[in-house]
Amino acid sequence: MLTDTNDNHAEVSNKIAECSATCNRFKIFWRKAKTTTKWKIQVFDAVIRAKLLYSLECIQLTAVEQERLDAFQTKGLRRILNIPPTHIDRYWTNEKVRTLASEKQGKPILFFSEMWQKQKIALLGHLLRADINDPLHQLTFEGETKTPRTVGKRRTGRPREQWINETCSEAFDEIMQNEFLEFDFNNEEHINILVSEARERKTIFQTKLK
Repeated sequence: MLTDTNDNHAEVSNKIAECSATCNRFKIFWRKAKTTTKWKIQVFDAVIRAKLLYSLECIQLTAVEQERLDAFQTKGLRRILNIPPTHIDRYWTNEKVRTLASEKQGKPILFFSEMWQKQKIALLGHLLRADINDPLHQLTFEGETKTPRTVGKRRTGRPREQWINETCSEAFDEIMQNEFLEFDFNNEEHINILVSEARERKTIFQTKLK
């Protein structure tokens, strides 16, 4: 969704609204279908999660926006499991809902924000492996380097988190596992570590871009 302020909040709100409408059309299936809860959760993941997260990996979400994705997921699981919201029954916390859903599915339920993070890292790996003549590389990096492109003047107000900067920093932290070592785009060694891991599809770059 294009806006005059390039606001990601509008994109997330629009996707949640569309997925809420889709969930409402599934009401009869969630409540009355004579099938297992495991199958219902799989349908929710295949239809709703795919629709909600589609293309979101290419934008940087704030912590609040990630929490909105997880809250929407929990609301859907409550509907499938026929569990009331917390303002009606405080026993059923969000953590207990996820635990029960994981038991029904037979494996841990991943947060939507965690899935978004995996898709984002997979996209970064694709960009780092891209040839210098690839349009994606040309749009993301300066010339033949892996230094992020700077486009236009910085707007007034608090600087926004840049997708490429944040994603590279997160990937570097996961690879190095060193809380005292911060990623620096001016450090060629740091960049080479990311490129090498991406090209060899090692560690966090093993996930394929879907």
